[in-house]
Amino acid sequence: MLLRALVLFAAVARSGDGVPIDYTVEGRGEPALVFVHCWNCDRHFWDAQLRAFHKSHQVVAIDLAGHGQSGTGRKDWTIEAFGDDVKAVVDKLGLKRVILVGSSMGGPVALEAARKLGDRVVGSRRRRPSRSTNCSRK
Repeated sequence: MLLRALVLFAAVARSGDGVPIDYTVEGRGEPALVFVHCWNCDRHFWDAQLRAFHKSHQVVAIDLAGHGQSGTGRKDWTIEAFGDDVKAVVDKLGLKRVILVGSSMGGPVALEAARKLGDRVVGSRRRRPSRSTNCSRK
């Protein structure tokens, strides 16, 4: 049996305060699905969702500042600043129609990003983490 590997394109955008924001992108199709992780996680929290949706949508997973491979040189660690991280990636990719998906802290971040992105956001969804959700990397 042949297994198809999910090949992701990794790139960096600059947030409004200049912090580098790493992200991965795969697939095609609108609206794009933009995934925002919870506190103390990174974009790999969403790997299963990227595999599930990349055939029908462009999927994007972001490392918020201070998480994963993104930069840490930020002065103000606020939901507004994290919303700028999401906006920077959406802007760099030139996405016109997006659905924002956030888990736990990623929910308020997605809402802040939606406020900044305006009518480019056609939907949002907050995922409530289960008790078994584990974001630790070993």
